[in-house]
Amino acid sequence: MPEKRRYIRMSTVFPVEFELASENGLRSRVILLQGFTRDVGEGGMCIELKSFGRETERRLQIPDLSLDLTINPSFSAGPIHARAKIIWLKKQDNPLPAKYWLGVEYVMIDANSRKR
Repeated sequence: MPEKRRYIRMSTVFPVEFELASENGLRSRVILLQGFTRDVGEGGMCIELKSFGRETERRLQIPDLSLDLTINPSFSAGPIHARAKIIWLKKQDNPLPAKYWLGVEYVMIDANSRKR
């Protein structure tokens, strides 16, 4: 199967935090989640998460939901901030607790952060 990715990926693990805004786009019901990168590229990344509530799982499936990311690479003096949208969501139920993988694409990231 031919590779569909537009950018080279690094199989690197960094802590990442992100916020889900409420469905109407306001920040009144923000959900903060933490996970780890599975692979990172210039155009996006895969984030691995542990189990969370059904409401959060439902909201993660909203088309084009935007996330405010704070990526904490070990080689960097400070965090990288970006906005991304979810491209795909996968869930592994067994073994428990469930794991989730989010494929996200950056929609806003400054050029220096993208290069880092």
